[in-house]
Amino acid sequence: MQFKEKIKQMEQEMVQTLQDLVRYPSVKDSSAEGAPFGSDIQKCLARTLNICENLGYTVKNVDGYAGHAEYGRGENLIGILSHLDVVPVGSDWTVDPFSAVIKEGKIYGRGSLDNKGPTIAVIYALKAVIETGISFDDSRVRLIFGCDEESGWECVRHYFKNEETPNYGFTPDGMFPLINREKGILVLKLKKAFSKNNNVKDSFFCVTDISGGSRANMVPDSCEATIKWSYDLDEQSMEMLENPQVPNINVKMTNNNTAKISAKGISTHACNPELGENAVLTLLSFLNRLPLSDNEISRYLKDIYYYFDDNNTGSKIGIDFYDQESGPLTQNLGVFKLTEEIAEIEMDIRYPVSIEKDEVSSIVKDVLTKIGIEIYEQNHKKALYIPENHFLVSELKKAYENVTGEKGEPIAIGGGTYARAVNNTVAFGGLFPERPNVGHTTDEYLYIEDLLKMAEIYAYAIYNLVKVKKGEH
Repeated sequence: MQFKEKIKQMEQEMVQTLQDLVRYPSVKDSSAEGAPFGSDIQKCLARTLNICENLGYTVKNVDGYAGHAEYGRGENLIGILSHLDVVPVGSDWTVDPFSAVIKEGKIYGRGSLDNKGPTIAVIYALKAVIETGISFDDSRVRLIFGCDEESGWECVRHYFKNEETPNYGFTPDGMFPLINREKGILVLKLKKAFSKNNNVKDSFFCVTDISGGSRANMVPDSCEATIKWSYDLDEQSMEMLENPQVPNINVKMTNNNTAKISAKGISTHACNPELGENAVLTLLSFLNRLPLSDNEISRYLKDIYYYFDDNNTGSKIGIDFYDQESGPLTQNLGVFKLTEEIAEIEMDIRYPVSIEKDEVSSIVKDVLTKIGIEIYEQNHKKALYIPENHFLVSELKKAYENVTGEKGEPIAIGGGTYARAVNNTVAFGGLFPERPNVGHTTDEYLYIEDLLKMAEIYAYAIYNLVKVKKGEH
């Protein structure tokens, strides 16, 4: 079966439809009636379902939490799960992040790669398979569109409480060739209350507030702090402020013996924090070089910098686990908020598939509670592992190898995908091995040629899975 020509014929429609979806700023927002994750996400879901209905699929909006588009008949249900929500924009874009501008063969915009591009690819891949005339009498293909993947997965929890669970399937929200191992994800909130008077009256600096990062699963690209002092600074201290001579640090002197200090970083996904530059840690590094007053906040800042400044390995805390199947544990200090009364951190941990969550969390609690930090579990997703000899892995490998001519060896990732939400499901594309992972980054983009290529692969995958008769696996 040849799908390349069919996909090519739909190229213009696919590109324009993707641009349409990217232009919805579908970042999670305050809930409203019929829009539990905000009106922009709801509008994007409604538009996606409209696109699918126009292509001949049966569609359903499930209370604004998620939706689906389905084609076929029979008890066997193949699920393809993607998502329409996107992470916050961040800073320093060179294009409008929701303009979907095309430059040099790439569609730019937040969500173009993660995950609206692959969503469009599977929508049109199914259309290409239908046009071959293959029988769907024994299987239904259901495209499921979540609206809260980047936050708490409330979307799929609500969806599967109310809707049928697929027998097997895939999510186009990872990497090719395919992913059969996903590290566990543990998000912790760290709280520290300050009970003492931190306004020490000496000639040293006092930190009064810090704010950096927007999501635990993003490396923060900006952070800002306010410092103040009570007496005239000595010449050396003033020189450190006026000429910080530290990369990515900017100091703005204000009135009343105060200064604003800002740090710039490079945002990336928390599953690969080593690819970014954490602005919070950059700022903490600079603050800890200043002559700070010996108070509770200053001691806390030294502790936090010590425990997190270890190249994202968790070694200073003692959680630097590793296994051969999925690689090393990573940690990310994603959100940092501090006032003179309290400090809060959102910490993202990706742990290997052979490790249990409690092994990690107990060590974190043992270490950090000793310095007066309270630990709360915000979110947890178990690790995922599906053997390579599973029929699903075999059929998807065939689709990838048929289009690319390359061997489709399964891989492990630190990211978390909807594959964890359904049994017998793996992540399958849409990032190709030769491409950088620009999801969650500034100037996110998707190559148009990659959009077509992944659609072709998904068409073969759907075709293969539909042809797998009940009982053959």
